[in-house]
Amino acid sequence: MALTDGAATSPIDPPTGDPVSSSMVIPAGDFPVGLLPIEHPQLAQLYRYWDRKRGDRAMPTRRDVLPEELAGLLGNLFMVDVVRDDGYTRFRYRLVGSALTAIMDQELTGKFIDQMPFLYRKFALPAYRELLRVGRPTYKQTNAFEGWLVIRYKRLLLPLSTDGNQIDIVLGGIYQF
Repeated sequence: MALTDGAATSPIDPPTGDPVSSSMVIPAGDFPVGLLPIEHPQLAQLYRYWDRKRGDRAMPTRRDVLPEELAGLLGNLFMVDVVRDDGYTRFRYRLVGSALTAIMDQELTGKFIDQMPFLYRKFALPAYRELLRVGRPTYKQTNAFEGWLVIRYKRLLLPLSTDGNQIDIVLGGIYQF
């Protein structure tokens, strides 16, 4: 599995705050238990759920994703609407789990990502743009310093589509480590 174009994999350089980050596009295909390239058990569970729901399609629809089937994961899940208007693409939070709301110390539902604080946009916007570009699930593990703040998380982004071609919702899971 290759790292995606925009990913950096380098040791942390504390004076400059350069992140140690790895990002991968998950290739199509079946993965035997233990060989899925996702190092977090709940995110691996979420990926398998998404893969099962898509069946023979490139990606499932929003209607395929049932909250009651994800009960143990809901606090760390989110859905983001892909809003396209006059050639410009924005991302708006449709649903945000309670654990993520607590981490952010604010309600994100209904907010556009480009209206969020810079540090948040710095990590989120490139990830959503990458997902739209590659059209496949993406998994990222980040360990970064931003000033005095240490940012450490594992994130999985999964595309959903109404028409089977264009991504219109992003289903994601994120866990701090």
